[in-house]
Amino acid sequence: MCHKLNNCRQGRADAERRCEELEARCQQLTETVGLVADRARTLETSVEEAEKVRVECERLRHEHSVLVASEEKLVDKINDKDEAVRKLMAELAECKSSLDEQSHKLHVSNIAVESCKDEESRRVRDLEDARSRQKEAQESERQLMIRVRELEMSEAVLTTKLSAMETEKEHSWRVED
Repeated sequence: MCHKLNNCRQGRADAERRCEELEARCQQLTETVGLVADRARTLETSVEEAEKVRVECERLRHEHSVLVASEEKLVDKINDKDEAVRKLMAELAECKSSLDEQSHKLHVSNIAVESCKDEESRRVRDLEDARSRQKEAQESERQLMIRVRELEMSEAVLTTKLSAMETEKEHSWRVED
């Protein structure tokens, strides 16, 4: 029996050792489970944060696509406005060219008007000179007419005197005869 008892004691010691080992292993597993649970909580938090980051990334992607679309629309508008500005600049250049041409024509017209004014002024002076000469000629003609009348009157007087003298002469010859 001793042997059995020894075996039994040995079995019990082995079982206790095994129990202690299992308890130590259990303790290690409990600690490992605690660490795994901590890691699981950390991972869960990380997953939640990753989900938040993913949602934020999606939101930012959406905002980015909206901004890209807006930018493209703005670029299109800018290009349209640039095209409109180019057209307006072309029209402005045409207007400036037309204005320069009209200005040149106006300048030439002004020169022609000034030339006509000068010519008209010269003609007016010539006409005034001609009128003045005509008045002088009329005055001279009037004076000549007066002088002609005076001379005609003198001629008439002289003719009458000559006639009277001839009559007197005839009469005096007749008296002498």
